[in-house]
Amino acid sequence: MERSDGKYGGRSADERRRERRRRLLDAAFDIAGSQGFSVLGVRAVCVQAGLNDRYFYESFTDCDQLLLAVYEDQAATLIARLMAVLDNTADWELRARIRAVIDVGIDFGAEDPRRSRLLEDAQSSAALRARRSELAALLAEMLLAQGREVLGDDIAADPNYQMAALTVVNGLIELGATWWRGDLDASRDQIAEFMVAMILTSADIGSRLVLQP
Repeated sequence: MERSDGKYGGRSADERRRERRRRLLDAAFDIAGSQGFSVLGVRAVCVQAGLNDRYFYESFTDCDQLLLAVYEDQAATLIARLMAVLDNTADWELRARIRAVIDVGIDFGAEDPRRSRLLEDAQSSAALRARRSELAALLAEMLLAQGREVLGDDIAADPNYQMAALTVVNGLIELGATWWRGDLDASRDQIAEFMVAMILTSADIGSRLVLQP
């Protein structure tokens, strides 16, 4: 029964809307991550979420908007985990710190195969490709922020290091996706150590460039 203060079952209207939105996000993630984007539809999502179709439109205009929200939700989870490990390893030696970050990234995809499917299928959507590029740019900035601690603040304004960070991040994403789907014959430790080496090698990019006057 709804009370005079707008609460129903001890929850406010806003709390119930947030819960329904969460259920829709979880349902869409499960469908898109296990079956692909092509089967994602309003009715299918609502059935999976156990909600009436009308509740879909209180949070989303269409499935494209829902899919973007799913992608952003997963990206936010990844960023939060990466920031946490960076905070917790602030006083670690650089190589060990990078390995800890790489481990979090590898585990993020490996612990739920739906994430790698979502990452792979994102290439089929222009909106998701744009979000993927934004995520890569954010991860590259996080990488540059760590590099400044070793190489100095000047690298942030150096386009060579910006290009190196973007190249490494995009390469790591593709490498991780290939390994997650089982198309790369390498152990978890091998893939992690290779990724660490890629990042450390990119720090030497400035000294290896021969610039024309």
